[in-house]
Amino acid sequence: KANVWVHPQGVAAVVLVDNEYPMRVSFSLLSEAVRIFLERMQGKWEDTSSDQQFSVPEIEDLFQKFQNPAEADKLTKVESDLEEVKGLVMQSLDDLLKRGESLDQLMAKSKDLSNTSVQFYRTAKKNNQCCKMY
Repeated sequence: KANVWVHPQGVAAVVLVDNEYPMRVSFSLLSEAVRIFLERMQGKWEDTSSDQQFSVPEIEDLFQKFQNPAEADKLTKVESDLEEVKGLVMQSLDDLLKRGESLDQLMAKSKDLSNTSVQFYRTAKKNNQCCKMY
């Protein structure tokens, strides 16, 4: 898809991006590129009446920087980091729930073992009553 931004002074910029590239980030790129162009090319482009090619290395560097929207845009980076933290929290909660289930099973086994040991004690005491040593 193509995003276009026109500055009030008549300078336009166009960027072609795929559907996954955030629109807000592409317009940030365009506005920043036009701002840099107006600063560096002041007095050189205003009197042109035909298409011209101007080389501005800072804009080329800017396009390289914006190849990864998460690195170029702080808000996108924060959103990306937030998604990563959200995934970690969800995994931790899943692990915690599994651990809770394991603790419940362990408590049930402990209760069974306790009941069995009480029965063993009673049976042993009963058996020992008939066989007294004098």
